[in-house]
Amino acid sequence: MKQSVSLGVSVVLSVFLFGFAYSQDGRIKLTVSEECALRLTQQPVASKLKLTSAQRNSIKAAQVGYEARVNKLTAKLDPTGAKLDGATKSYADTCLNALTPGQQNDLLSLGVPEIGIRALQDSVVSAKLNLTAVQETKIRSIVKSWDKEDEDYSAMIANALMAIPEPAPGADRSQYDKKCADTLRTYEGERQRIARDKEDAEHKVLALMSKTQQLRWAAMSGISGNAPKN
Repeated sequence: MKQSVSLGVSVVLSVFLFGFAYSQDGRIKLTVSEECALRLTQQPVASKLKLTSAQRNSIKAAQVGYEARVNKLTAKLDPTGAKLDGATKSYADTCLNALTPGQQNDLLSLGVPEIGIRALQDSVVSAKLNLTAVQETKIRSIVKSWDKEDEDYSAMIANALMAIPEPAPGADRSQYDKKCADTLRTYEGERQRIARDKEDAEHKVLALMSKTQQLRWAAMSGISGNAPKN
């Protein structure tokens, strides 16, 4: 089945924006800064960073080139995904290079709250918090465990929705939309469990940090609820 450029790009970006860049063994991984850079085409992000016209044009040109490359790679059905990953990483780096150091730091502040504890696996974020090697190892273990749960849940939802026949272009979508909504409701219990496990993982991570690190992480990510007292 032939995919449009917009569909191909949206699928690729959704994979990375939901954090799978950190969980796919053997795949090219994005840094947190690179993952945040994928949000630069979002108008609210561009506005908050106060991008100049030249920066917007540079990022737009990079996006057009990226879309063309993704379209070609999607058509070839690259079995490893490595070339697709590489294209995404290159695109993210091009976007980052269009920013000033101050804008790059502001972009990180905007993206980390969405990425959550996965961001702690990144060397830049770790350095900002002054995490020790022991802390990094323990945090990586906690994140990996929760990440696997989240990835399995996301795959389960995606497979369930893909099993619902999509109506032809221009046809009424009301029944299709209803089936999708009903399917999602059947997984509400799983969604709640994943949310509880995520909160538990966040608390475990906080417990490994000093008070100073907890405050820095809270300022960076917004995650601070019920932080253990050291």
